[in-house]
Amino acid sequence: MQSRSNEPRAQLHVPTAQTLSGLLLALYDAARTPAVTAFQDEALTIISRIIPFDASIWGIGTVGGEKTDVQGAHLRNFGQDTVDFLNRKDAQNIVGQALREQPGVAHIFSARDVFHDPQTEYIWRHMGGVRQVLCHGSIDPKTGLMSFFAIARRDDDHPFTQTDRHWIEILAPHLEATLQICRVSELQQLISQSSPLHTRSAVSDARGVLHIAEPGFAELLREEWPQWRGPHLPEELTDLAAAPDREEMVRNNITISVTGVAHQRIITARRRPAVDRLTAQEKAVAQAFAQGASYKEVAQKLDRSPATVRHHLRSIYTKLGVRDKGALARIIFETAGTPD
Repeated sequence: MQSRSNEPRAQLHVPTAQTLSGLLLALYDAARTPAVTAFQDEALTIISRIIPFDASIWGIGTVGGEKTDVQGAHLRNFGQDTVDFLNRKDAQNIVGQALREQPGVAHIFSARDVFHDPQTEYIWRHMGGVRQVLCHGSIDPKTGLMSFFAIARRDDDHPFTQTDRHWIEILAPHLEATLQICRVSELQQLISQSSPLHTRSAVSDARGVLHIAEPGFAELLREEWPQWRGPHLPEELTDLAAAPDREEMVRNNITISVTGVAHQRIITARRRPAVDRLTAQEKAVAQAFAQGASYKEVAQKLDRSPATVRHHLRSIYTKLGVRDKGALARIIFETAGTPD
């Protein structure tokens, strides 16, 4: 769908390198806070300096067929029931349709665009008498989540212009990047300092729909579920997130833990140490060799024959992908230094 735009008006804020540089510096500076809501408030204030608006909605959603389910949104001058209302009416919303069909493109809609679309016109009236909307959406290929941003005006006197649209297309990727920086910072604050090293975390709801994911989280999950693309977690993890009496799942390559209350879940994925592939007897042999013991000393300590010890060591080298005692010792000592 190609949205129509209003006729250009006199521009006070034409994109220039100096202006853009100042805006981006302000956005990235604001993203230093670990408080997502505070960051979004500041980012909207920054945008309003070049494109004044009356209300906005900035959030994430999941796309399915002809419908977008909004999973969460930051609202400015819209009612608190806006998200629930849009989820009930989105299939008939030409704005949502444009975002789904043309991600990565900014769209302008005016009252005349929705005049012949009663469903969208009804939505705009319900949302406080919206008369104009300038919006942008993008879909993350890793998680399947749609990020969207829309600003609205409640009068016809100062229409959005092509320059305004151009500004949003320039700023949208940076809005997503700075928001992700802030979300990850907030997520890291939620994770206990005693959490294991070398982990990647995400936040989902109790239905197993991802809301936030650290860089690398999706790649870890695909080590176990190669075909997974999101935004819904793999079925086993969805069950784990929904089960109040289960907190951890151990898979071949990763361990997944779930914490949280009410509708929010923190999903933490940790790659299992290579030594986890060893049997209990092989671990004992590996630890003894890593400490510098000889075949004879290991055999005596474990009450095994030297031939049995040699057999275990060959298996250990194969499973860990090492070829000598030095490499074996490094893996054993690195694992010992990693908190469980």
